[in-house]
Amino acid sequence: MNLRRNRHVLVKILCKLSATAGSPSDLVSVTLTCKRLKGLGWNPLVLAKASLKSLVIKAKNWSNSAHKFLKQCADSGNIEACYVLGMIGVHSSTKLKENRGSRAALMARMAMASHTAALYSLAVIQFHGSASSKGDKDLHAGVALCAHAAFLGHVDALRELGHCLQDGYGV
Repeated sequence: MNLRRNRHVLVKILCKLSATAGSPSDLVSVTLTCKRLKGLGWNPLVLAKASLKSLVIKAKNWSNSAHKFLKQCADSGNIEACYVLGMIGVHSSTKLKENRGSRAALMARMAMASHTAALYSLAVIQFHGSASSKGDKDLHAGVALCAHAAFLGHVDALRELGHCLQDGYGV
């Protein structure tokens, strides 16, 4: 019983650390301390709470391990990880781009969670078409996504929606 309670307390502490981490190394360095913390650091509850700052990995530091970490966070329900992976899939020419079904699922997951930056990014994609095909523009869908993001307080979406209304695009 005491061992289970200790585990629960450690997971709570790691969740708090994960949510406030300023960089990926803040979380990773704790997991390197001992076997027990390494195991608990990869707990889905901890990964689901990881802050956006703890998920940002510079392009020069990108690796299979970084991708695995982001994927595990996304699979644990971390919306920010879904956003990062989705945006990498949209703007990358790596293997992530080949798996369009997975990318679409990440984008849909973000939109359903009302992630404002994701809604705005999806709106821009709808306005301009995807990188794979410029013929799949949907101005009405773009305006709807933009309006939703603007309603939730995304400033760039509000500005873009103003341009749409002014120019009569998709309205």
